[in-house]
Amino acid sequence: MLDGRYPDVVPGPPKPSLITQPQVFSLPPGTERYVVEGGGAMLIRIEAGDKLTVSNTEGGQPCEIIAASPDGVVDPAIPGQAGAGNANGLKPEDYRLNDDGVPVLHNCLASFECKQRSIFEGGDHAIVLGQVVRATYQENREALGFFGGKIGRFVTIDNDQ
Repeated sequence: MLDGRYPDVVPGPPKPSLITQPQVFSLPPGTERYVVEGGGAMLIRIEAGDKLTVSNTEGGQPCEIIAASPDGVVDPAIPGQAGAGNANGLKPEDYRLNDDGVPVLHNCLASFECKQRSIFEGGDHAIVLGQVVRATYQENREALGFFGGKIGRFVTIDNDQ
């Protein structure tokens, strides 16, 4: 007997089969399968000794796995990864609090402090419009650029030539 119904037929070109073991429709004992739609999220309890496999069937979709202890403390060592920093957030020496109590990072190329003016709903996103009340920048520093999936740097062009 099957674990579920057959998938709906989707018009268009065929997609590769997701069956990794032909003729095996049932999952092995102790195996669970979860489908997370693009942009979705899922909370799954993972116990010691469990094996986690992530399959990206849509292609090009980022996946972020966050492991937390039962009391909610995020810890990258749970799935066996090294931590990239303090999971408790910024250290006091990394920032200052502005007049409104909002942290502003030290040593940034630029910072913009804004007052929220409007929020526009856009499907599953929101566009927040703010009014800049303070801005700072550091001269003679290079900025990191990202365009077309590549990292680069900005250069100035002298328009007088």
